[in-house]
Amino acid sequence: LNNLSLLRYKSLAFIIKYSKILGLYNFLKFFYKKLFWLIMKKVSILLPVYNDEEFISKSVSSVLKSTYKNFELIIINDGSTDKSPEIINNFKDPRIKLYDKQNSGLIESLNYGLTKCNSEIIMRMDGDDEILENKIEIQLKSFLNSDSVLHGTGAKIIDNSSQVLQEIS
Repeated sequence: LNNLSLLRYKSLAFIIKYSKILGLYNFLKFFYKKLFWLIMKKVSILLPVYNDEEFISKSVSSVLKSTYKNFELIIINDGSTDKSPEIINNFKDPRIKLYDKQNSGLIESLNYGLTKCNSEIIMRMDGDDEILENKIEIQLKSFLNSDSVLHGTGAKIIDNSSQVLQEIS
């Protein structure tokens, strides 16, 4: 056996040995959640945009500053007539994927965006949202440690200069 095959064999032996003790379901659940941080699960961030030129730069920048780096940012431009697409195109990060389509509204843009996401875990935000640096990491960890299929967090309502007006928990 070469080194890679030996590693696979030992990993499989570990899984089989402990799955008999804990029960297959509980072990796989434990294995998936606890070793998650070693494999850094990819997250798709779905961001629909319509005429958000005033906010979109801060929104995209906040995602790029995230402490969690394994994501794709799927931006759906819903037929903006302002400079939103140009502002987005100024970002040179391979994790950003911009898709342009004719204006059809938020729900259709979200449905279209879901077809472009490459991860089983999808985070959603709007073109005027900003996220804290550790939001993805905290929300993802909380989600993976729960049995839920949908997860939300608190929010801060901010003004145009990013000053907090109200906190929602």
